[in-house]
Amino acid sequence: MRDPRHVLMVNYEYPPLGGGGGVINQQFAEELAGRLPVTVLTSGRAGLPRDERKGDLRIHRIPVLMRSADAVASHVSMLSFFPSSLWYGRRIMATEPVDIVHSFFAIPSAPSGLLLARWAGCPHVLSVLGGDIYDPSKKLSPHRTPILKQTVRAMVHRSDRVVAESRDIADRTRMIYDAPEVDRIPLALHPFPYTKISRRELNPDFSDDSILLITVGRLVSRKRVDDLIDAVAHIDDERVRLIVVGDGPMRGELEAQARDRGVEDRVSFAGFVSEERKWQLLAASDVYVSATSHEGFGISFLEAMEAGLPVVSHDCGGHVDFLNEEVSFLVELGNSLGLREKITRICGDFALRTRMGAAARDEAKKFHIDAFADRYLDLYRECLEERARA
Repeated sequence: MRDPRHVLMVNYEYPPLGGGGGVINQQFAEELAGRLPVTVLTSGRAGLPRDERKGDLRIHRIPVLMRSADAVASHVSMLSFFPSSLWYGRRIMATEPVDIVHSFFAIPSAPSGLLLARWAGCPHVLSVLGGDIYDPSKKLSPHRTPILKQTVRAMVHRSDRVVAESRDIADRTRMIYDAPEVDRIPLALHPFPYTKISRRELNPDFSDDSILLITVGRLVSRKRVDDLIDAVAHIDDERVRLIVVGDGPMRGELEAQARDRGVEDRVSFAGFVSEERKWQLLAASDVYVSATSHEGFGISFLEAMEAGLPVVSHDCGGHVDFLNEEVSFLVELGNSLGLREKITRICGDFALRTRMGAAARDEAKKFHIDAFADRYLDLYRECLEERARA
């Protein structure tokens, strides 16, 4: 089987824009570019360079309408990504022929990615990542919206290969969109080289005897950070503090909730931070907590495990593929009382935190980025061989 010569990746979000789906795309692109040329076609905004080169990795950031926030894309920006990415994608392929097009997210990335693959006469690989096929917190989730559902179904059925990041997403893709076949490649972790600093340097309010809970993600309703603030309010121990890393439309509401519950001095909103600061905060913390109603995979859980943190979360989503009882407490979705009880228990048991944290670090090693790139490269080879035989 021959290796691809040039891969075009299409993703409407790519760091510093977007969330976990963009981060994993970046890590994968950088790893793969050490082996063959890779071009990423993604959204831009004011202040970001239009074109970047990093060795064999080239990033094209194309203009879209009404994209100003890093954390959240507007509906208009996602809609405008389709014509803009088609236009610029054709220009790229005119001078840089590709033999694999790989789209991240069934919508809004895949419609243009699939057409670009058709124009190039090459295979189209689609990675479905969660919210692009199923988001229980959104009224306009694709699985509830007929036109979006039909669009996703077309992308799934017309792609050469569809890859899900978890058993949960693979099952939902088959069930909701009648997908004939779905490959499963778990997402990967790219350990970040960071300089450890003390808790006091991170925040003067953090002391050595503080018990630091941390959560990472966009501040949107699906993450249910309000449940975590409630949990802190119910724990009668001033040492227990919550660090909220990330930004989004619910930040003001969540800050108001912390004030109303009388825990504003125990809940720290770090906002959108650099990769180094995120890892420094994880390394300084004791427990990773999440009340999310669903995650396609949950790369932030793996990052926490790499930092040696045990996890407390709900039991619905892709993260259950790798969160076993040695590294986590999983509570039935919707059981807020149970979530509070598990957080309280682990906060009160240093030996338990230490044992589970060590097991978490060992488990995270199984998900490093090099193995992830190997599996996708094998899939690319299979696609090219299938095309050659057709």
